[in-house]
Amino acid sequence: MRPSSETGDIRSGGDPRAALGKLDLAGSKPRARQAWRRRLCDAGSVRRRAWRSRRERRSRRAAWASGEEGLPSADLAPPCRGLDLVEEVVTTTPTAHGDFSSKEMDSESSRYDKLESMLQDGSSEPRNLPLQYLRNITDNFSDERLIGEGGFGTVYKGVLSNGETIAVKKLNSSMPGVKDMHFDNEASNLTRLKHPNVVLLVGWCYETENIYVEYNGKYICAEKSERLLCLEYMPNGSLREFLSDEASGLGWDIRHKIIEGICYGLHYLHEEWQDNVPLVHMDLKPANILLDNNMVPKIADFGLSRLFDETKTWTCTISRDGTLGYMAPEYINRGLISTKSDIFSLGVIILEIVTGHRDYPDETGIPSQEFIELVLKNWRNRLQKSECYTSLETYCQQIMRCIQIGLVCVHHDRSKRPTTRQIIEMLQEEVHMYPPPAIEGLQITGEAFPGRELQASGYTINGTTSCNFEWVRHLDDGSVNFIEGARQPTYLVTADDVDSVLAIEVQPLDDRKRKGEIVKVYADDQRKITCDHETKELIKKVLSMGHVSYEVLLSVRFLDMWEPAVLAIKREGYSIKGNGKHGVVVTEKFQQAMTINIPYGRPTEFLIASADGAEYNLKPAENAPSRDAIVLVLRLFKMEAVQKSKGRRKGIFFK
Repeated sequence: MRPSSETGDIRSGGDPRAALGKLDLAGSKPRARQAWRRRLCDAGSVRRRAWRSRRERRSRRAAWASGEEGLPSADLAPPCRGLDLVEEVVTTTPTAHGDFSSKEMDSESSRYDKLESMLQDGSSEPRNLPLQYLRNITDNFSDERLIGEGGFGTVYKGVLSNGETIAVKKLNSSMPGVKDMHFDNEASNLTRLKHPNVVLLVGWCYETENIYVEYNGKYICAEKSERLLCLEYMPNGSLREFLSDEASGLGWDIRHKIIEGICYGLHYLHEEWQDNVPLVHMDLKPANILLDNNMVPKIADFGLSRLFDETKTWTCTISRDGTLGYMAPEYINRGLISTKSDIFSLGVIILEIVTGHRDYPDETGIPSQEFIELVLKNWRNRLQKSECYTSLETYCQQIMRCIQIGLVCVHHDRSKRPTTRQIIEMLQEEVHMYPPPAIEGLQITGEAFPGRELQASGYTINGTTSCNFEWVRHLDDGSVNFIEGARQPTYLVTADDVDSVLAIEVQPLDDRKRKGEIVKVYADDQRKITCDHETKELIKKVLSMGHVSYEVLLSVRFLDMWEPAVLAIKREGYSIKGNGKHGVVVTEKFQQAMTINIPYGRPTEFLIASADGAEYNLKPAENAPSRDAIVLVLRLFKMEAVQKSKGRRKGIFFK
């Protein structure tokens, strides 16, 4: 069926929509209806192409090809900018008369391969991407690929052929004026931003398709514009999903790293990306802070952002776009926009990262100092359970500093809020302003032999008033044993230390009960403790003889006195014989269960615990060898006897 002559023939330049209005397509055969729809769309395309001069099309084509005209603007051509973009940019879009030819399909495949190689190149500039290509990598924008929704659009996961992913943000097709502004702002700003803490734009798409829609009971050929942004994919989602109170969630080290990253990213927008041209984000909130694999924060969603030239530091607006709770009071009340608007939002975010909520003193009525102490107390309780003391005080200083920064950022008077540069300086100075107590030049002096004393010394700085000392032994199996009771700067080396590496750990403290970093230093240049030459020769002589007797003193516990005795040592065992009325006290063969111990703090005493649990407290008589020499002889004889009973022998464990 043909249109009435009242509306004119489509091919002769008549109005195709007027012609369509006179058609009774409902009564036509399906093939006839489809043919007329195709002809109407073709006619509309021809007519729109006639609206543009050849010079304009040539200049636009050159601009798009060179990348100089990065994005389409809202006032390019009446009545619809989208159709011309399809004609000039997306030349492989299927026509209304059928599918691609094989040549066109090969060309499209080759073009998509080139696109993917450019997308995979991190140094490549953002570029225009065909709508069909974005449909392919998002599985036609399926629900399975949906990763987020917002007021201005929906975000899908796009999977490239090599398995890499990008985020495809599809703006809502409703509210044309709003979506145009959002698209133009976000795309044009993101194309110029390159910073580790700002989300990276990899491409965009702006296309218009011809579709059939029912209107007043008739089908008409209409245009539908699609606006999409392609961004680097952030696998950990937004910061909003990780916010929690002090008792749970992310550890402080990650929270502090996120705070620093957001501050650096915002500083780039305000002061670094272009001289004297600050970019105000206007919608800074946890949902617009994305996190990569390593929890590095990246500022995203620049749909409401504003640029300021060199002559302006603030502006005024009638609209109040943004998110309540993060909007500065001067913006809510008077519509004032400045970089200090973002600073207010940043302060709320910092406090929310530290505490897990947006409540702060101005709203809760709690005095600032009380608020800081309460938050710090909660964090200290958590850190004491999970962190080592080497990090605890440093973390507490960072927490206190971040709370202070957050509170000054949310000041109602915008003139009293700091700049991003000042915030970064405060973050960098947080440890240097009140440095924790410390000790320098720690060293150990003295001979590292059994029976000799070692002395630890150093210089206290940063208000250090006292130190905690811990002497430790490093064993061959890699374990570290703290020596019970050895908590003084001096230490008497004993037979227990032979064949181990001695060290001291010192933690400085100040009168504010702050603990500094633990400092560790090793004795004898981190060599194993051994005996002096004289003791070595004595032990070797005794071992070669196979027996020895020492005059000792035996503790009589109930009488609190020492009785002279003789400790006789043979290859198979030992005996203790008192010189008084007690006579022979014990005779025992060496067994694995018997032990020879050295009690800490008693420099001459040693303790023999027999296999049956009896204990004998001894110390050398006046002319006997040293306590440590006797203990080493006992232990060596025991070791040989035990190994002999097991059918093997082992040489002396020191040389």
